[in-house]
Amino acid sequence: MDKKYLKLKAHINIIESPLIDFADDDWFLRQEPQDLYMREIILDIYLSDFNLENDKVKNKKVGVLSGIFIDLVSAEIYGENIADIFDSHSQETLDLYEAVFMDKENNDKMIGIGYNIFYIQSLYIENKYRNLGIGRETLHQLSLVIEYILKFEIGCIVVLPKLLVKEKDDTEIIEKEYKKLYQTIRKFFINSSFRSVSGTNYLYRNTEYKRSQ
Repeated sequence: MDKKYLKLKAHINIIESPLIDFADDDWFLRQEPQDLYMREIILDIYLSDFNLENDKVKNKKVGVLSGIFIDLVSAEIYGENIADIFDSHSQETLDLYEAVFMDKENNDKMIGIGYNIFYIQSLYIENKYRNLGIGRETLHQLSLVIEYILKFEIGCIVVLPKLLVKEKDDTEIIEKEYKKLYQTIRKFFINSSFRSVSGTNYLYRNTEYKRSQ
């Protein structure tokens, strides 16, 4: 008889910094905002089978979650321009900034937005292990795992639901399948306590709001 457990392994790195020239007295001013306030995080998702008869454990990787942690608390302390931080990374994060910060209505609703953000870039569970609650439990544990790794709390988790579709001959079928799969993914996040960012396709979950309730 086996008993199954969810396990996560985290990988973290600071987004690559420029070459540091110690002959330059102002070298610390040359760093891009993303180097100071962003962290790329990957969580490998494992399903662990524990055999109660022989006490053996088998760990199988069944998925992965990747995203960017944005340390807005430190950025505000040091008087950084928040837009510059998002812009310094990529168009993807700049789009995130424009959706979340430039609309006052969204900003006011997202109570934790003044705190640190985690932006989910992708969440993948192998087909065989879907519909077992693995993805939902990973999202549930996400803020606790990052708090343990970085010693920072997340105020808000944001995601832009998306998927990749393999090419097929019939474009009409591709479009129909895409819409169906997209709605399935969006519904998954909504069922995991995410809410819509009005006027956009982004979803968010405010961890500060959840704690206060």
